[in-house]
Amino acid sequence: MLPQSRKKSRKKTDDTEQDRPVLSRPRNLNTRPDGPAPLPLRLPAPANEGAPPGDPALDVPRFPLLPALPPFAQLPRLPPGTGTGAPPKPPAIGGTRRPPKPLPPTPTRIVPPANPPTVEAPLPLPSALPQIPLPTREEQAAERVVRTAREMIGATNAHTLEEIYDHYYENGFRTRRDEASTIYRRLTADRSLYTAKPISPARFGEFLSIAEQTGIVTSQLVIKAETDLEKWREELAEHERSVFFLKLQKEVDLELTPEQDALLNSPPPAKPRLWATTLTEALSVGDYIRVANKRSSPGLSGALRRIIVNVRSQQIALEVATALSRLFGSSEVSPWLTLYKVFLASADLNEPIKFDKIVVYYAPHDSGDGEDHVGAALVSTISAAIPPGTGLDTFGPFYSPVAPGIAWAEDPSTTPGPLQTLSFSQGRVTAIAAVIRANPHIPTFDHFLTHITTQLQKMNIDPYAPHRHLGPSTGPSPRPSHS
Repeated sequence: MLPQSRKKSRKKTDDTEQDRPVLSRPRNLNTRPDGPAPLPLRLPAPANEGAPPGDPALDVPRFPLLPALPPFAQLPRLPPGTGTGAPPKPPAIGGTRRPPKPLPPTPTRIVPPANPPTVEAPLPLPSALPQIPLPTREEQAAERVVRTAREMIGATNAHTLEEIYDHYYENGFRTRRDEASTIYRRLTADRSLYTAKPISPARFGEFLSIAEQTGIVTSQLVIKAETDLEKWREELAEHERSVFFLKLQKEVDLELTPEQDALLNSPPPAKPRLWATTLTEALSVGDYIRVANKRSSPGLSGALRRIIVNVRSQQIALEVATALSRLFGSSEVSPWLTLYKVFLASADLNEPIKFDKIVVYYAPHDSGDGEDHVGAALVSTISAAIPPGTGLDTFGPFYSPVAPGIAWAEDPSTTPGPLQTLSFSQGRVTAIAAVIRANPHIPTFDHFLTHITTQLQKMNIDPYAPHRHLGPSTGPSPRPSHS
């Protein structure tokens, strides 16, 4: 044991005094002054470890001083089974230690309850579950036909046809006669305020002065009156000629047959009732004023098309008609524009009026790019003459809308087949009336649609596009130009 000197020093800390050892550098008797460092000395035991002050501790190597640690009682406890595996050090004297929490008892066996709940036995399963019948192949084919019919006709046309079906059928059985005239009125006309403000003679005169410069103006009632008069004159002349020869036979004592005798004594044909023979008379009862283009090509080939216009008032219709008359002088449109007609009346009519207030007839002209330039010019001109909000999108069924208040279709007059002598709406109404006439029992509306599509095909009408006819395509639809 090396000698060491100990000096007493008194250090005042918190009003207490205590003796701490002061170590002096010992002499190294075995080495030179510049020799190796002396052996480590024993450090005194800390005062708080229970040893008297100044007693030496065990020999420990000299290491850098570590930061002071808090008392053991303040250290965090580690759960059992964690750490380095060494047993935990007991806390310092005076420290508090929480008692360990008791562990839940480990059950050794499951003890059944005293009164176990009663469990009802499950209901027995039926020997055979009810089977949902699958549709047969015939039913699946019928469903595909019905779905195709709805897609072909379109939503708007299907809604109109459903009204027709409900009108003529009740519980699948026909309850009314298939009158084509009734169907025609229900599909093409309705009450409106179109004639609420009548056309004055002065306003019609202004329009007439412009229309007659490039067109021939007449009316449908006037044309019908002229046709009826011509037919009556021919029938009257034939009757007079037959009666004259029968009288000659009777004068020469030739015996007449019962048919000849009845003809000899029959009255002459009666003169037909003429609703209007002038434009003024036609306006008084309401009629389509027809304006034919003087400059249209006489031999237009291909399928004719029609553009229909529906507006709120006659005044707007006259503005559109005036714009169309000016197109008669256009070299880009006039050769393929045949005529137009506009419905006008000089009195407020208390009756349904057709949806197509204006109808324009033209032939599509393909300039090589596949576009209908004539139809595009017509639609653009008509749209410019209709003030915003005054065009009505209410049309007869099977028309194809192209702009607000404007729709189009192929005209049947140049289509070979049974439709050639009928108007557009008359041909479609004829197909519907034929279905009603031939089927006194149609169980559902879907079956009615199937019959309609079949009949349209028989009459050369395209059921996928009812505004067109079957056969070679006449080109794209008219669209307004953006120039």
